[in-house]
Amino acid sequence: KFPDEKERIVYGGEPLGFLDIIYNGQSHSEHIMSLRLYQQIIEGNWFTDNKELMKTKYQRRIIKLMNSVMNVNDNKNYMMGMFKNLASQNLKENTMWINKDEIELCLPELRQLFFEK
Repeated sequence: KFPDEKERIVYGGEPLGFLDIIYNGQSHSEHIMSLRLYQQIIEGNWFTDNKELMKTKYQRRIIKLMNSVMNVNDNKNYMMGMFKNLASQNLKENTMWINKDEIELCLPELRQLFFEK
């Protein structure tokens, strides 16, 4: 029906319950896990019990995305655009609910981005 469509979404059921986005035939499941973790952090949710979500690689990707947003205006990268949309929506609300006990269990570099920049 839509031969030029380049995006496929695999949905899992919870807020930002996407498991994967396939764009131009490429899976972005690891990026999606990073976005899910970021969303849990900024909403003040308990997230450290989820060992899959707390993987270091997802935390490092959040660090990379946050640094890129703060230092570069790159709208060409698909996943960077998704992160910017998620972050800007939160900034419009002017509130981030961060659970201090939970963020203490994240990588020091990630904690630093939330509290020292």
